[in-house]
Amino acid sequence: MIDSNPLDLSILAMDQYNVRILLAINRDAKSVQELSERFDIPIAECYRKIHSLEKAGLIEKVGRILTSDGKRRSIYESTIKNINIDIVDTVIYIKVIKKNNESQVIEGKFSPFMPDEEAGGLLFKRKRRTM
Repeated sequence: MIDSNPLDLSILAMDQYNVRILLAINRDAKSVQELSERFDIPIAECYRKIHSLEKAGLIEKVGRILTSDGKRRSIYESTIKNINIDIVDTVIYIKVIKKNNESQVIEGKFSPFMPDEEAGGLLFKRKRRTM
């Protein structure tokens, strides 16, 4: 089950590092260290990306490996076969087909002109900086 609202999931799925990670682990499980080195992603950032993707249900930990220097590392694999994002008028539709052929459609209204409570909490919230 994909556990994310449509706006967050669409942002997550379109992030350049996340796309690279998802493509890299779609067929073969890889460790965070492998992904970090392959795509030149700082290791802390790579761990954050993996955590976000795992929390959203787009990847899962599938095992652990023992490295040549005796360290154990978790390996991750994508759980999705296909993801489609459609924006029609003020509605975001996301269809996720998982590798087990389970299909899920996530839908949410979004409009910059709609009050947050009507949009189901999907509006971007701007943070104000105070100096």
